[in-house]
Amino acid sequence: MGATSQEIARLTDIGFEAWFEDQTRRTGPSALAEFRALASATAPSPDPHSQGLRGNYISANEILYKALVTYDDHLRERVAFALSQIYVVSIYDGQIYDHPMTAISFYDMLRGNAFGNFRDLIEDVAKHPGMGLMLSHLGNVKGDPNTGRIPDQNFARELMQLFTIGLWQLNDDGTQRLDNSGNPIPSYTQSDIVGVSRVMTGWTWSEENATWTSRLSFYLRPTSMTTPMRASANFHEPGEKSFLGVTIAAGGDPEADLDRLLDTLVNHPNTPTFISKQLIQLLVTANPSGAYVKRVADAFRNNGQGVRGDLKAVVKAILADPEARDGRFVAQSTYGRVREPVLRMAGLQRLLRATDVDGVGFYQLIGDDPLRAIAQSPMRSRTVFNDYRPDYTPPGSELQRLGLVSPAMQLVNETTIYGWQNFIGGFLDNAGYGDCCSEAQRRTLSLRLDFSEFTPLVATPEALVDRLNLLLMSGQMSDRLRAAVLREIGKQGENSSRTGVRMGATQLKVSRAIWAIVSSPEYLVQK
Repeated sequence: MGATSQEIARLTDIGFEAWFEDQTRRTGPSALAEFRALASATAPSPDPHSQGLRGNYISANEILYKALVTYDDHLRERVAFALSQIYVVSIYDGQIYDHPMTAISFYDMLRGNAFGNFRDLIEDVAKHPGMGLMLSHLGNVKGDPNTGRIPDQNFARELMQLFTIGLWQLNDDGTQRLDNSGNPIPSYTQSDIVGVSRVMTGWTWSEENATWTSRLSFYLRPTSMTTPMRASANFHEPGEKSFLGVTIAAGGDPEADLDRLLDTLVNHPNTPTFISKQLIQLLVTANPSGAYVKRVADAFRNNGQGVRGDLKAVVKAILADPEARDGRFVAQSTYGRVREPVLRMAGLQRLLRATDVDGVGFYQLIGDDPLRAIAQSPMRSRTVFNDYRPDYTPPGSELQRLGLVSPAMQLVNETTIYGWQNFIGGFLDNAGYGDCCSEAQRRTLSLRLDFSEFTPLVATPEALVDRLNLLLMSGQMSDRLRAAVLREIGKQGENSSRTGVRMGATQLKVSRAIWAIVSSPEYLVQK
């Protein structure tokens, strides 16, 4: 989530192993509890489900940003954010927008599973009402031959395509297996989707009665929106169900059928490779070597103690791998990943100790506007496919010619480049966010930044750039960028001010130095 001087010192003091173990033990507060407190404090009525005066989407995203920026379980938040980009429940969905407790609860569930077992994670994903709404298997009922009704296939398809095994059969190194004609081999067929859709019938709100006579009223019950769905045999497909070479006999109950399905998917040979490669791409580098993928997938298959799907072991294998830690990889032009806007913003706020002054500051960082904001918000992608796909490469680019991908480049275009520079420039120069920029208004910023760590270094610009180089760029700044940042600092004279900005000259120099760094391609590619 971004470096701080304190965290670097702590890691240096205790070492990687101790730091990793400590981070995996930290849990942070409940985002759902904070959301409920916020909604209650701002609600026009005592209704515990009320989302407050600022609106549903605003309140939910405020809490998500607060978790990413302020919770001290840095690694758990980083992994949970990565998982939220694979297992997508989005506030953009109208049903979840109207009931955002569901999204916040889903995020808490991902946080809780970040270092647990993949089998538990995928079961919690399947049973969560947020996913039930997102992919329409909440209220999915058995087929009716008299009317031609068939079970909904939405979740069945994405459970395989996005959440476990992927579209194509894979080798252990993440490459596609090919048939005798050199074509990739599908990992499932339409008949498998039909079989899985029959398994995923009979699930609804946790408080629903056995006859499902009042489903719509449960939208208004907070417990239903945040508690795993329950199954009803009355609405579960009673017939035989076949998928991926497995057949479940007729007459099974929904819980047992789901267990059989999930066990099959977790033990599928594709799953360790498919999930491990995506996590590497989301955490370290967009184009990991096949050997790197295999090493991490092997940790998924067996954590060293015979346990399959241990996500703590998977994350450790990702971060401790030579391709993640050996500095020689930094020099390779094909190494690294584009930092998506949410991570850039969260890292800057951690660095500058962002303070939510009046309880409404973080919501103002919502960034859907590509020109005046950052063009991304946590858990608000337009579709279940996330804001970007793991196999995306910019059309017509050198990356495409080389057969490489850059997933987060799907968020980059002429508009978002200007939008990021404009938004972050104002954010830094105003030392936060809120109505600006008279002195009276600046004193009432909703979100306030703290530059005090850096202002003593302004008298020696080279020392300031060295500190920012360490914290923002892991000491990887080129001489060319360093010279550009020093020039930017030099432009800010002792009595200078920019239009609309009311900031002391010393602080403004720090602001402009940071702006010059975070606007650069060197920073935007994490290595």
